[in-house]
Amino acid sequence: MTYLPMNRAADNGTKRGTTTSGAQHSSSLTLGISPVEFLGEHVRIGRLQPADDTSIRDLRREHRNTHAFRFDARDGKIANIGVRRSIEPLGEIVEVPVAEHLLLLAEAISHQLRQWFSGNRRILRPFHPLICLGSRDRLLANALQQARVQSPDGRLDVVAKWSFDLRLLSSADPESRPSLGLIADVGTSNVIDIPVSEFLERGFDPVGCYVGTQSEPDELTGSSRLRLLGRVRNIDNGQLVLDDVREDTGTDRIAAANVFVEARRETLEAVTRALYPSAADRALQALRHARAVYQRRRQAKENSPHNPRIEQVLQESSRGDVEPSVQ
Repeated sequence: MTYLPMNRAADNGTKRGTTTSGAQHSSSLTLGISPVEFLGEHVRIGRLQPADDTSIRDLRREHRNTHAFRFDARDGKIANIGVRRSIEPLGEIVEVPVAEHLLLLAEAISHQLRQWFSGNRRILRPFHPLICLGSRDRLLANALQQARVQSPDGRLDVVAKWSFDLRLLSSADPESRPSLGLIADVGTSNVIDIPVSEFLERGFDPVGCYVGTQSEPDELTGSSRLRLLGRVRNIDNGQLVLDDVREDTGTDRIAAANVFVEARRETLEAVTRALYPSAADRALQALRHARAVYQRRRQAKENSPHNPRIEQVLQESSRGDVEPSVQ
C-alpha cells in the first residue's frame, strides 16, 4: 500500500503535551501530530479464523517479515495485510474500504517503522508506542569533549529518545470520518552500559544503586533491556550483596561483572564524577544546558508547519515497500 504522509500539522497547529518528570527522560516533551493519507480508497486484506493452537502472537512471530496482523472484533477474525511488494494477504482475501480498516493499516506502517529503526536504533519498546534511542545527539559525550576529555566512553551517555505511535484522530463533527495520525514525541534517555565491576576498578561505589542484568534480545527488535534484580547493600569479594530483591531473582548475591546499574539521572551524574573527576563539574553543567537547548530545538521543529523529522521517517519507511495492493 502506498501511503502519503501529510506534512502539515493537525488542525493547522501542533498539539503539545507534557509528561511527568522521570529518571531517564526530560520533564517537558513536545508532541507532534502528522496526519497520514492513502492514495487509494480500497485495499486487499486477508481474514483468518482464529485457531486454538495458533495465536495472533504466533502469527506475528512466524510472519514478522512479511505481514501485519490485527484481531477484528467486528467479525471475530484475524485481519492481515502484506507489508512487502508482491506479498499476498493470508486466508480469505477481500477488498475493503481503507477508511474502515485504518487500525490494520496502522499496524502495517508501525511494522515498517520498526523494521527501519531496528537496523540502526536501539529499540526500547516495539509498539504502542514504538520507542527508540537516537544515534546522532550524544549529549554527555559532547559535554565531556567540551570539558577537554579526548575520548569519552561511549557506554556512558545521554541520547535522544523518540516515541512514535499511530492513532485514530476523530473530529467533533459527527459527519466527519476518522483519520490516521502519526504522533511523535521526543525526550532524552540516560545510557549506562558499563558493568559494575569496571566501576569498582575505577573507584565508583555502587552501594545504594539498583542493578540488573541484560535480558535476552527481543525477537522482534534484537534489543535487550535491563532486568532489575535489587539494590546494592554492600560488596563482598567482588560479589554484590543485594536488598530489596525482586521476587524472581532467586539470590541476594551476584558477581559485579554480570550486572549494570539502573540509569537514573543521579546515578549517571555520580558515575560521571567518578570516571572524569577533573572534568565532571564543567561537563555536567554543559549537559544541563544541552538538555534545555535540545528541547527548545526539537520544539521549534515540532512547531513548524512542515515537520521534517516525521516526513523523513515516513519516507524512509515507505521505501521499505509497505505496499499491499491499493485500487
